[in-house]
Amino acid sequence: MADTTKDIWNDNDGEESPKKSRKLRGIGVFLLTLVVVLGVVLFAAYRDGTGMDVLRRYFNYGSAEKASGTTLYEYDASSQNQFAALGDRLVVLSDISLRVLSKDGGEVWSASVNMSAPHLVQNGDRAVAYDVGGTVLYVLDQDGEAAVLTADDEEPFIAATLNEKGWLTVVCGESGCPVAVLHPFFDEKSAEITLEGNLRMTEKMLPLLEKHHVKLALENVYGLNYADSHVARAEDIMPIIEKIDHPLVGACIDTGHANIFRLDISEMARIYGKKLFALHVNGNAGKDEHIIPYTSSGWCEKMDYHAFTRTLCEIGYDGYYNLEIASGDLGAEVALPFYIYAAAVARSLSKG
Repeated sequence: MADTTKDIWNDNDGEESPKKSRKLRGIGVFLLTLVVVLGVVLFAAYRDGTGMDVLRRYFNYGSAEKASGTTLYEYDASSQNQFAALGDRLVVLSDISLRVLSKDGGEVWSASVNMSAPHLVQNGDRAVAYDVGGTVLYVLDQDGEAAVLTADDEEPFIAATLNEKGWLTVVCGESGCPVAVLHPFFDEKSAEITLEGNLRMTEKMLPLLEKHHVKLALENVYGLNYADSHVARAEDIMPIIEKIDHPLVGACIDTGHANIFRLDISEMARIYGKKLFALHVNGNAGKDEHIIPYTSSGWCEKMDYHAFTRTLCEIGYDGYYNLEIASGDLGAEVALPFYIYAAAVARSLSKG
């Protein structure tokens, strides 16, 4: 008679265990493969947007909600995001969209854009959004689009600004522009880092300068709170120019910046020589005030502009004699006499 008594010490568990283990491993491999394949598909779709725009928006946007009295807005996930507050509404600019959001996080207005270098400026109750080097510029108020400006491909938007009264100033690129003036990079703590940073930056710009036949003029500038920037003197900037050693790279003298450090502008011109490409002529009383030369009393403004002009003639400077002055918020009845006076000063100084 067969023994049917169950032996708890020698049951059949050991025989079934290998089968269960193999089955579980098979399921695990299948699930892992499925996750990997799905991850690759989702990543590819999210990156190039092929038929998956809804999915992309799901990842890029979140719901606006209140947290400790703060409004959380939904907006494009982009490292180039720019923001501006217009009253209780928020303007958000990315490389793919421009939006105005209400204080509860809702969308008031939006437009699809395609910008490689988006830029947003705001003053008062208006904001301006544009692509640096692009051809479309948006003026916005709290309700969205107030105006749209377009530029020719040959003369794209370079910069834009608003004053408190809503006046808009736009700078467009123009073919045939001879010189571009640049404030150099600086690190107040290290002259060496400042030099190396400017060498790298300038070298990256050379192909563009050569393409458009534009000269680059590095301007003498001060650091934070008028500290030494390591690019405040001709002796700082000339090594950059010499190491780059390119006919399109030179210097710009800002006389006002020089006066802050009590520098001799005529000596600066001699150091630069033929590498002096541009001038920003203005005066001050020790701070960057951009006033008409000789407006300050002599003890404040130590620059001799007439000697400077004679030096310019000695070195053969053939660029523009440019006054970089501020006029403030002048009415029409005052602005015209102010500019007539400024032009008379420029003519006088340019003759030495």
